[in-house]
Amino acid sequence: MSATALLFSLSLLPYGVFLWALGRSGRAPGLALAGFWLQLLFVAVTLGAAIFARQRYGLGLAQHDALHGFAESFLCLSNALVAVGFSRALRARRRAAGGVA
Repeated sequence: MSATALLFSLSLLPYGVFLWALGRSGRAPGLALAGFWLQLLFVAVTLGAAIFARQRYGLGLAQHDALHGFAESFLCLSNALVAVGFSRALRARRRAAGGVA
């Protein structure tokens, strides 16, 4: 196993702990939590697309625009869910406090 693969594998552990703690806290907006979980799907899709690009076309993922765009769309979607989830939660909190939303 290469050093890069080892570091990548090890990086999933703290992220998993983060997801577990965030979900267990019950304080994270549901949409934002779904976005954080979707980032794991982004990682899986990116790995699969990179392997496919290398085996099928002999290219790195960044060199195959369609596959790269497909994989990155999952990151965009997950980031949007996190942003919208926290935005809605902040707006609801302001309304509950009697402030302007």
